[in-house]
Amino acid sequence: LWSSTGTRSVIGLNPSIKLGKDNSAILTIKSRFVHEWLISLGFPSGKKPRTYKFSQEILCLPEENINLILRGLLDTDGHINARKDENYKYPYVTITTYCQHLRKQIKQILNDQGFPAFIHSEAVSVRGIANTHTWFRIIGSDNPRILNKYNEFCVTGKILPGP
Repeated sequence: LWSSTGTRSVIGLNPSIKLGKDNSAILTIKSRFVHEWLISLGFPSGKKPRTYKFSQEILCLPEENINLILRGLLDTDGHINARKDENYKYPYVTITTYCQHLRKQIKQILNDQGFPAFIHSEAVSVRGIANTHTWFRIIGSDNPRILNKYNEFCVTGKILPGP
């Protein structure tokens, strides 16, 4: 459980957290040390530019850690759906990003793990029943909306549009 007072006393930071109505949270930490550490990992300062990409340090992480990053990207910038013209039977796991370099890196990471990922417009997707089950077995999701859609698919064999 998050404790701003516990964090302040243990590591000397003064974080604030704002909870949104849409099940989101914004964590703010004002620290030059944390800022410089994130920049050293390859994160951009300020608004994320369209040219953002993972640093070599992140790309060299063990597969288990890379999968946690993919899970986070799915949970925040992704979704699971199926197409009407395929009778909603073939799921797509999709991560969307404006950053072309990041899209290519995500696709390559997934391809290296045996997923037949592809890029369409500003999204990286993995399609198919077996691939979707593999995604949720290996990478997973912590997003309740995405988990509900996946569970719907497991029970009915379809992912219908809507919440």
